[in-house]
Amino acid sequence: MLQEIVLCFAFNRNISKLLDTTIGQSQSIGCLHGIRVISLTWVALGHTFMFNFLIGIENMPEALVNILPSFFFQAVGNAYSSVDTFFFMSGFLLCYLTFTRMAKSDGKISWLLFYFHRIWRITPLYAFVILFIIYHHPYFGDGPKWYQVLYVDSLCEKYWWRNLLYINNYFPFTDMCIGWSWYLSCDMQFFIISPLILLPLFRSQTAGILVSSVLFFASLVVTGSLIGKNHLATSVISADPFSPKNYLELVYLQPYSRIPAYLIGIIMGYIMYRQISEHHRIRLSSCYIFCGSVMISYASAGLLSIAVEYPCAGLEKLMLRKETLDAFGKVPAGVLVGNSEWLGDYHECTSLQGLHYCSINFGVNSSSLGLRVPLQLKYGVCVPNVCSEDEIIRNIDNLTQFIPTEYRFLDLVTPINADTPVNCQDFPQRSYDAGFICFTVFCLILAILMLSGAALDVFQKYKKRKMINDSKLRSSSYPSYGSTGETNNAADAPLGEDEPLMDRAKNVESSRSETGGSQPGMLQEVLLCFAFNRNISKLLDTTVGQSQSIGCLHGIRVISITWVALGHTFGFSVMSGIENPDLIVNTLPSFFFQAVGNAYSAVDTFFFMSGFLLCYLTFTRMTKSDGKISWLLFYFHRIWRITPLYAFIILFMIYHHPYFGDGPKWYQAIHFDSLCEKYWWRNLLYINTYFPQADMCIQWSWYLSCDMQFFIISPLILLPLSRSQNAGILVASVMFLSSLVVTGSLIGKNHLATNSVSLQNGFSATNYLELVYIQPYSRIPTYLIGMIMGYIMYRQISEHRRIRLSSIIVSVGWALAFAAGISVIYSTYTSYGNVTLQSEWSNAVNVLYGTFSRLGWSLALCWVVFACYYGYGGLLSIAIEYPCAGLEKLILGHESQSSEAKCDEEVSRRKEVTTVT
Repeated sequence: MLQEIVLCFAFNRNISKLLDTTIGQSQSIGCLHGIRVISLTWVALGHTFMFNFLIGIENMPEALVNILPSFFFQAVGNAYSSVDTFFFMSGFLLCYLTFTRMAKSDGKISWLLFYFHRIWRITPLYAFVILFIIYHHPYFGDGPKWYQVLYVDSLCEKYWWRNLLYINNYFPFTDMCIGWSWYLSCDMQFFIISPLILLPLFRSQTAGILVSSVLFFASLVVTGSLIGKNHLATSVISADPFSPKNYLELVYLQPYSRIPAYLIGIIMGYIMYRQISEHHRIRLSSCYIFCGSVMISYASAGLLSIAVEYPCAGLEKLMLRKETLDAFGKVPAGVLVGNSEWLGDYHECTSLQGLHYCSINFGVNSSSLGLRVPLQLKYGVCVPNVCSEDEIIRNIDNLTQFIPTEYRFLDLVTPINADTPVNCQDFPQRSYDAGFICFTVFCLILAILMLSGAALDVFQKYKKRKMINDSKLRSSSYPSYGSTGETNNAADAPLGEDEPLMDRAKNVESSRSETGGSQPGMLQEVLLCFAFNRNISKLLDTTVGQSQSIGCLHGIRVISITWVALGHTFGFSVMSGIENPDLIVNTLPSFFFQAVGNAYSAVDTFFFMSGFLLCYLTFTRMTKSDGKISWLLFYFHRIWRITPLYAFIILFMIYHHPYFGDGPKWYQAIHFDSLCEKYWWRNLLYINTYFPQADMCIQWSWYLSCDMQFFIISPLILLPLSRSQNAGILVASVMFLSSLVVTGSLIGKNHLATNSVSLQNGFSATNYLELVYIQPYSRIPTYLIGMIMGYIMYRQISEHRRIRLSSIIVSVGWALAFAAGISVIYSTYTSYGNVTLQSEWSNAVNVLYGTFSRLGWSLALCWVVFACYYGYGGLLSIAIEYPCAGLEKLILGHESQSSEAKCDEEVSRRKEVTTVT
């Protein structure tokens, strides 16, 4: 019993359940999944807007005037309608499932367990959240408006009992603990009174519908009376939540106005229960289908008409001087901590007729301000469309002449000259040229293929389901009786409840010829490759094979991709510009922050795994084919798997991405997109790392180029290694040592810093990012070590070697691996100076770290893979293998694991052979 209780809290079990997206074989009402996902997303969208609106935004009056009355914005403003969807589904599932249980128990049900199950499933977690809000949440943030959060948290300390009794919606909204918990209260109250409807409905359909109708019409009368008597506006946005008489508090949160959706859900659940339990088959005539299609067509035509006409009624505003100046950039708070983002109001400027927004970048003398980071002053102006960039610079220069000399701030700005960057933004950011049209047509063709493939797949499944239903009906006409004289319930079970749909399809395969079925042709197979529903199922499928012999790779991959995302989020934020750059000075030298600043080491993990899997799988195939392999297919498979998608993304960046945003800094994205139009061929030839990084299309694609180059030269190691272990290791060692020499020489010759600040060193001619970080000759060591490790694991498994290590050796191995990894990540802590962010390491130390850090990291990875595979990983192996396997598929997709899946299958097969032997 004690073990069972402890297992209930097992993290790996619970996280696997949480991340499991597999669906049971029998999903008779599968549309509820989609309805729930769409409704939840819709609710989140509406509440995101509402909370920002209540907390306060910079341009609230403008938003009220221009955004709220917008036709298309009603879908956001009225997102609260989706809350009724959850009430409907709650009533639907309650009735359907309760009647299903009562039918199995001859109408009997334990009402004590009925209530206990609901309370036990919700209240403990609810209480935990309330305790967290009271005691921990106040420490999770700060800022000028954090007092609002603290005030709301303090309400939980006073009125927590209202929530746990599920009666908080009967008290003033301004005193409510966890304001959105009103839904739980309403749902629990509906659940409590539900037997008043369920019992009559189960015994007499008329009685149950009569009780529901009385409650339904009583709700309508009460709701209408309250709205009419108090002259309430029926929009939550227009309601004042702090008024004693408001729509939010009197109507929106109250169960007497919310219960109609719940009641309709109960009745619909009863109808579906009756239809399924009595095996009713509903057929619609072509007349009904035609009338429905006509109604949908008229409704769609009306919406499209409004959608086209409404935007054409543009707002005409006169160009007023006060509005123009209001959109200009102004001196903000925090100048002395490096706030150089004086951007003004981009949207206010672009809303004025005849004006457009321009940003000017000035150099700033940071040392005069006492700052330790280089800055650029970004100043936004709102000027007429006819103004050229030269005229803007000249007028800004003239304007500075009128500033009194006692205001010495502008002395900190470098003199304005013709080279000062000015960026004016107009929409569209890019012309609708032939390339845009062709790529748009291509995307539409892909969308048509996806929908057509999905329709074909659904149609084929429908035909199979129809054959199964017909077979069931024929078999149910002649019921079989067991020894007790009772009918066999297997044939009478609802579709899909006793066996998988595909298994049933196999059972009726013999009837395919009778119904005219046939195998799909080549065209259908091609079309099914694009089927949206099939591909999205593969993408979201987190199931993992039962035998995952090198399962630690799942956890390593998930941790690494999360780590890479964290590091790049910080890096791109710094390069794009932040309001308090001086905070970087205090944060970067922090010891614990080195894990973020040095997150780029996780990229080496992917190079290691790429080399590991390539070597292992290639040798596995060569073993099966007596050392023979088609090198043409070897290269074709890699190019075909990556290049088409890569080319599609490049085309998207050129022709569509410029239209996906705007703002005072959107010109930066436009600039990088324009690079793809000039230099796309460098990417598709995987040679973009050999050109200036400032001219690189999709800058993070350097990884693909390095990985492809490593893949191309990999046979130079694989072939010698397959014939002679010493020859292969010799070739790899020559490449490895050459890489170390070249990397160390470049760092030493150019006096490059190797800490994370060096990666933010702009686009200078000699910087660590361009000369070392993205170059294949400095990245190949981890790839080579991965290949050698893959070869070692292949030899160990193929020769059925069993490795036994003493606890001392295991402890020493883990200690050395841990020390190597920690040294790579945290040793840069000593490189930061107290006054500047420049590296305090000597040139020799920078050479040593930049040359050997990847070696240490790769050796640590080798030990982790080796130890976890042979059972010496301990709790670490359990923690990173199984919980991360499903999450890995969600993050990296289905196809990204194809290589490792093949690896796992081969390893598992050989382990079984070893066990039998």
